Amino acid sequence: MRMTNIILFVVFIVINFTSTNVEAGCPGDVGICNWTPWKSWSNCIMTCGGGTKSRYSLYCCKSSLANDINACIRDCNHTMDYYYKYRYETQLCNTICYNGDYQYWNNICNCSDAFYGTCCGQECPHIEHCKRRRCSSPWDTKCLECNYDQILFKKTQNDTKCEQIPQNLTLHLENSPSKDQDLTNNAVTLKCTTGCISSTPSFIWYYLQSDGSESKWSDSEPTTHTIGQCKEFKKVFTSTLVLRKFTIFNDNTDNTVGFQCGATIINGTSDEVKIQSSVNIRFAVRVARVSLKIENSSRVSSLNVTDGISEVFKCTTSDSRPLPTIVWYIGRTEKKRVVGTESTHAFIPSISESGKEVYCKAFNIQPENEALSSNKVSLYVRERASVNSLYFEEHDGEANVTIDENYENLQLTCNISGNPASSVEIKFGVKRLIEKANINQLSFVRQRVACFHKGEYTCVGKDELGNVTNKTLNLSVNCLPRPDWQAISNTTCSIGEPVTLTFTAIAYPTPSSDGFKWYKKISNEWIPLQSNKDVQVSVIGLETNLTIVNVTQANLGQYRLTVENSVGIYNQYYFLIEKDDPSVDVGIETIESSDFKTATIILGIITVICIGTSAGIIIWFKRKTKGTDRKSCTKSLHQSQIESFNNESYETEMQECTGRVYENLPQQYADLNALPRDDMTNYDVIDNRL
Repeated sequence: MRMTNIILFVVFIVINFTSTNVEAGCPGDVGICNWTPWKSWSNCIMTCGGGTKSRYSLYCCKSSLANDINACIRDCNHTMDYYYKYRYETQLCNTICYNGDYQYWNNICNCSDAFYGTCCGQECPHIEHCKRRRCSSPWDTKCLECNYDQILFKKTQNDTKCEQIPQNLTLHLENSPSKDQDLTNNAVTLKCTTGCISSTPSFIWYYLQSDGSESKWSDSEPTTHTIGQCKEFKKVFTSTLVLRKFTIFNDNTDNTVGFQCGATIINGTSDEVKIQSSVNIRFAVRVARVSLKIENSSRVSSLNVTDGISEVFKCTTSDSRPLPTIVWYIGRTEKKRVVGTESTHAFIPSISESGKEVYCKAFNIQPENEALSSNKVSLYVRERASVNSLYFEEHDGEANVTIDENYENLQLTCNISGNPASSVEIKFGVKRLIEKANINQLSFVRQRVACFHKGEYTCVGKDELGNVTNKTLNLSVNCLPRPDWQAISNTTCSIGEPVTLTFTAIAYPTPSSDGFKWYKKISNEWIPLQSNKDVQVSVIGLETNLTIVNVTQANLGQYRLTVENSVGIYNQYYFLIEKDDPSVDVGIETIESSDFKTATIILGIITVICIGTSAGIIIWFKRKTKGTDRKSCTKSLHQSQIESFNNESYETEMQECTGRVYENLPQQYADLNALPRDDMTNYDVIDNRL
């Protein structure tokens, strides 16, 4: 066979050398003294066992040298060695040896012991074809020969040839899988079979370790041996190894190993026949560890949390196959379950869960009732401050409250929840009325309600975590109209110039625009004024203005503003006087004597002391009678107003009554300019019952 290959190769060379070796007029872009592109490869001279294939290229010459290779090469300044070196190219091909390996140094197949032929495609029919022979006993016994001692032969009596005994040691899966098996998906059954052996074999199962070494598989897994029948009453033996679903490797690690089987067939020998192929099987891994910690924190056993503020916990298990199921618990209540080796749980605690434990459990192979539990974290839930209610006494649940002026002992109560208790304050607008710490209820009492006590009341709670909570009420106070500031009664003006009389009221309910009416006294009669080209009347909220566009002598005199709401009526009088009018006595005297000034100052101090003492006595007395005077006066005025708004008797009665009423009002209304506007606590007392 090898000689035939050589002859074919020589013939190929001769044929190619006797053909035209050079070309005149080079094709395409190939110039003289250059090689043309390679021609196609020839067919391989062998179908298996190692052969060769070749290709060649043409060398371009001048047309006159086309038939003289030597002259062509010399003309191109090359030698014939150069020409032969690059003229041909050969490669090995079809180096297939079916049951052996290809030897490139001598271009032949090296067959294994039980095979021969050019391609190692034929089995050794007799023992003399094998390279190794070794009999273990004399005539009429079995011997191990050939193919790495895996093919059995038997010497017959008076016969020098050992005939092969068919035994077919195999390893296969019961269901013939198309890929590696995974014990997390299903159980695996392995079967190892020997055929037609007269002696009972001893089976051994192996697994291949990562370093390539073999180790015996423990007999703890179910292994059975069965005996069958074959032709001529020769027995077939089968060993079955069952690996149950979720079987773990001996160290509970993630391993994929190849299983093999072996059998000791000849009694009295230590030789063992092993199968060369293997089946890869991946094992399951049981959950071995579960731990719980707070995200970005070390492992803890207790935790202070706040009601409604999220906390993130993290549960981690050991690597396992199949993926475990992680179940979250708070106390005995299951919160959620997740498949994986890691899970986070954003937990929003409530006050009802204080004292309970947070933990997680994990399981995969084992039943859920045998799931591994993590460490447990005890919760101590703090309740954030929250204003539950804010109300005025007898007005619980009302966000907007209206009461009458001079209402006595008006109590405002704030109830606030939280654990631990909070710092609480009650405010009127921006002013703090009362504040206490570490309480859940706070009250404030106004001894007597004045008109300027209307506005926004707020309860503010702040817990130790800095959380702030608040609730607000609006208080309205029914009060009859009065000036916001002390009105200027006498107003001077110049003839021919404009002048404006202004009034800002305090009143609730707020008077309508019709509740502000301006009058001019003419011949003892009060004439109502309306806007025209000479006079402009305006009302914006609680402010009204009377503007005389061009003052004349007729405009001088007395004016009256009447302000009315549902509670009562107030009249304000103005006198419009010409500036520098000599007929008007303003009562101003200038004295330059220093002695007189000193005496005047001393006398003034004594007078102030006396007046202050008398005023205190008068105010005390008038407070006692204020209520009765005001009610009767208001009723009388209302009746008089019904009879005649411009009636002179009504004016007189109104002035007298107004004097009595306003003398009996608290001092902040007797002279508004004498009282600081932000002093609003004259009658406020703090409830000492808290």
